[in-house]
Amino acid sequence: MNGKIPRQRQRYFCSDCQKSFSQTPKFTYAQSLVNELVKQYYEAKPSYRDLSRKYDINKNRINSWVKECSKNFKNTIDVKQELKPIWTGYLTVDGKLIRYRGNKGCMYIGVDNSGDIVHILAGDSHENKTSWSRFFQELKLEISYNLTVLISDGNPDIMAACIIHYQYFIYSACHFHFLKRVDRSFGYLTVIRHAKKKKQFKMEIELRREIHHLLYRNTLSEFMIGYEKIVNDFKQKHYRGGYCFSMVELLRDNVGYLVPHYFDDNIPKTSNLAETTIKQYERRLKTIEGFQSLVGFRNYLNVFTMFLRFKKYTDCRGFNKYKNGQNRLQLSNVDTAKIDWFSYGFKQKLLK
Repeated sequence: MNGKIPRQRQRYFCSDCQKSFSQTPKFTYAQSLVNELVKQYYEAKPSYRDLSRKYDINKNRINSWVKECSKNFKNTIDVKQELKPIWTGYLTVDGKLIRYRGNKGCMYIGVDNSGDIVHILAGDSHENKTSWSRFFQELKLEISYNLTVLISDGNPDIMAACIIHYQYFIYSACHFHFLKRVDRSFGYLTVIRHAKKKKQFKMEIELRREIHHLLYRNTLSEFMIGYEKIVNDFKQKHYRGGYCFSMVELLRDNVGYLVPHYFDDNIPKTSNLAETTIKQYERRLKTIEGFQSLVGFRNYLNVFTMFLRFKKYTDCRGFNKYKNGQNRLQLSNVDTAKIDWFSYGFKQKLLK
């Protein structure tokens, strides 16, 4: 019966439509079948319709099983307390807007240099300092993460929230996002589309080019020489106007956050580690029509995060090639050889 077990049902007769009906389903379903369907939903990424056709079970019923299972799943705090992963202390964080039932929510994520997802949080509004403060509070008090270096996209709310809970750490701003802020300071993408505006913003375009070249210097001394040249040229009024002033001020305010990688090769220049991880969530969320509530969104994140932490790398290249054949938790000194991610994830013992 492929996990379906027939059972006796009380049937009723409708005097209006002259049809019989029952208030209970025709079959009961073995717990092992329910577990297998939910596990397949996260691992193989099929739709409810695909699973419905394969197992001849109503897709709404499968949906209800997925929701029910996700309510009882462990989060990142539980994993830390039980498996005790060992991390590097170099944390890349980022936020991503997620919509649920017409509302705006946000996913906050922190990824260690080892590749492991240290913590994830679902907020009920757009990215803000209050939610980031809660993220870092849980990171320190519940997960006991020993933060050494923090890397982010340059959002000032992130550093402001982190300082509330961590007093001693190195902060590094993503170079890619900083360059995008420079571009936005005078609307570079709009300017380059029009020949007249290119002439009008000639100095801004030249200054932008100098700042871009600055961030690709190989050594700290080369960086400082380039930085001093930009500042001196501005003082000598080679670069004039309000937009040039804004660009130079932006560089001055962030110069200390753009150089940490010169002192430590383990500090990345970008926040790509968090962004590439978020893309894995995005690819999965695109196959989902949406969440009915913030609670449902949080529960889903717990399950999918557990799956990602146990999923083995298969296509890493270059200096990351050593990760192939291992999962995120193994790279954080956790022996997961005999652990099934789905069975382990349940707070209560999973029925067979």
